[in-house]
Amino acid sequence: MQPQMEPAYPVSSNTLSTVQKSVLVEAKDAENLTRIARRLSNGCLVRRTKLYSQVRLQCGVIVKAHRLAYFLAYGEIPEGKQIDHRCRHEPCIEPTHLEAVSNRENGLRGIGPAARNVKKTKCKRGHPLSGENIYQYKCGNGVYRQCRTCARMRKKQFWEKNKAVMIWDRQKKRYFRLAAVQRELAQEEPKP
Repeated sequence: MQPQMEPAYPVSSNTLSTVQKSVLVEAKDAENLTRIARRLSNGCLVRRTKLYSQVRLQCGVIVKAHRLAYFLAYGEIPEGKQIDHRCRHEPCIEPTHLEAVSNRENGLRGIGPAARNVKKTKCKRGHPLSGENIYQYKCGNGVYRQCRTCARMRKKQFWEKNKAVMIWDRQKKRYFRLAAVQRELAQEEPKP
């Protein structure tokens, strides 16, 4: 077992984002980053095919390879920013393919559900998702949008289907299903 050596500079965490202001990356660290990398036909520089490869710095700190590549090429990663792969190839460490962006922008540039929904201009029935035809509502941490025309159609279909079984309660100012009202009445009736 090797004795632990104290780094010549302060290290407070094992991620580059929290130590980027205090860590002075040595030349050997930059050499280790590209030592086993190979260039692909699309211009990406890849260490291995595994997503987000890691590098151990000389001080013992383990960092993500793409974050180290950005740090070596451009300096500090701005506060509250993430490193986005513009080439959409996660193992890539080519600095020209990396960009510091906000969490929201990084998510919207991707291929996940949020990114797909933001790019939609029409609902599944062909109505435009813009202007007066859009209804936005907050749920949890997100803001969602809905087609007003489709919402009106769903509401109309619901009432046409259920108008015979719905009763308006004037005291509570809301509709009840007839079956629920009948159960309440049955419970209130005194048994002989």
